[in-house]
Amino acid sequence: MQAFTRFQADGVVDQYVGARAKWQMPLSTADAVRTIRLVIPEAVIPDHDLVEMIAKYAIERNLNIHFDHGATAISIGQQ
Repeated sequence: MQAFTRFQADGVVDQYVGARAKWQMPLSTADAVRTIRLVIPEAVIPDHDLVEMIAKYAIERNLNIHFDHGATAISIGQQ
């Protein structure tokens, strides 16, 4: 099994965030990382890099983001 590179995983992250854009709820970085790891378990990308990719695409789509992957949870977006 070949490991996914950051470039290849970028497309998966973009699709995940795009699908979530319809949901009118803050995008959870913990849920996103967990789901992306299920889809591409062979990805050799650290979680913090995945979170950055998720945030980038969420910001491009003007989505609310809940940074709950890690020790401290922070929500950013429209209240």
